[in-house]
Amino acid sequence: MTSAQSFLENTYLVDIRAGEDLSQSIRKFRQGGYELSNGNYVSFSRWYKSNWRNLQITMMTQTSKEFGLLWGFGTGEVGEKYTIDPSLKIGFIWQSEVEENFRLSLSATTLIGGKLREKPCLANYGAIGGVQKVNCRLAASFLAPADTLNYLINESPEDQFVMRMGAVLSF
Repeated sequence: MTSAQSFLENTYLVDIRAGEDLSQSIRKFRQGGYELSNGNYVSFSRWYKSNWRNLQITMMTQTSKEFGLLWGFGTGEVGEKYTIDPSLKIGFIWQSEVEENFRLSLSATTLIGGKLREKPCLANYGAIGGVQKVNCRLAASFLAPADTLNYLINESPEDQFVMRMGAVLSF
């Protein structure tokens, strides 16, 4: 048996998710909008919309009865005013049967990449302020345009570092 064949025979799909966590958090902004000085309404709907949701796949390659390598990836997601970077997941899982009916387990994973970044807009404030870079969502707020940039989203995924420990007692 070749090592590639052995690898494939000992590799299993653990989890698959689409549009979780950061994808969901950015979608809440689709409901917003503001009115321009000429009375036209600007909707955030298209800015925070994507035709592809971040797809996250986690696999496990069992290397022994008690140990496995966890690995996977996220495809990322792009909207007009945001980006979720692609990601790579790596980690391990260990389990041991301490007694016939008692099992301990430990797993840890880290996610490299996967950051959510919001993009700014150019807003025209006319004779008062001219064209300036601004946080799109806050362009019509009372904040100075430059100050709105402090509120652009730049967020790491919630599951960037995960450690789990478990115990199962069967009776």
